Amino acid sequence: MQKVNIKQFNKYKNIFGETKMLALWKEFVAQAECFWKQMSHFEWEDKRLLFHNWRSGSQVFGLGEFSACCQQIEENIINHRFAKAEKQAMESKQIYQESLEEINMIFSQMESQDGK
Repeated sequence: MQKVNIKQFNKYKNIFGETKMLALWKEFVAQAECFWKQMSHFEWEDKRLLFHNWRSGSQVFGLGEFSACCQQIEENIINHRFAKAEKQAMESKQIYQESLEEINMIFSQMESQDGK
């Protein structure tokens, strides 16, 4: 199943350029990897802020499904539905992983096209 809205991705790629998009993606992934490892140690407000940032940041890469998950998690934290937010956070990690694979393939294809 496609996790990336390629039209959205290309919109931002045209704005930033391929080099900047790749740099933004690497930064996004580095922050995400750090967060997933330390998530259990974060306070709820810190989690809320991170999911809020991911919600908007992931839209740059066309990650609509992941962005929607982040929004739901943020809303559940705001409304003190912490058990539901925790469960959704774990589920969102799978969506993130699938999106990661797809975006990495897109960047690989861009690099191979540039090398022609």
